[in-house]
Amino acid sequence: MNNNFDNKGVVRSPVIVLLLGIVTCGIYYLYWLYITATELKAYTNRGDINPGLDLVLCILCFPYQIYWFYKYSKIIYEEQMKLTSVATDNSIINVILSIFGLGIVSAIIMQSDLNNLWTNQRTY
Repeated sequence: MNNNFDNKGVVRSPVIVLLLGIVTCGIYYLYWLYITATELKAYTNRGDINPGLDLVLCILCFPYQIYWFYKYSKIIYEEQMKLTSVATDNSIINVILSIFGLGIVSAIIMQSDLNNLWTNQRTY
């Protein structure tokens, strides 16, 4: 378990993530992809997380976004399982949503999962 409380992420409102994604015509959504990867990299200290490269690949290659949602959903699930036995693996749901162009809905689900991770991490 990661006990470095300085590396916890920011709790964000999933509704605000949705609204900002829509209002900014997707620019906030791209920022959200980057900042989520950055926060998870700091929290987990994993070498396989590269926020900058992930963002570029998400912009240039739509199928990479599908992989991005799968990869980061799995990471969130693994980290939640380290803290509690009550965790939901939303990776398949997020992949299906992103295949149908609903990545913003996947972002809402992931932000909710991240909020749970950051909140549970603070209680230990």
